[in-house]
Amino acid sequence: MAKENKNQKGAIPANSIIPKIIKMVRTVDDAKGEPTKADVHPDEVENFKKGGWKISNDY
Repeated sequence: MAKENKNQKGAIPANSIIPKIIKMVRTVDDAKGEPTKADVHPDEVENFKKGGWKISNDY
């Protein structure tokens, strides 16, 4: 069994691709007490749009 280097524990490998996060918002009326801002993985944007979320450049 290989020993884990404590300095590398939980580190992201240098060759990893980190997806861009899409900032999305919804109105307070649509939220009904739930969050109004979200950082969304690109693969989930269409699902969030179905729930009334919109892409934002403001926050």
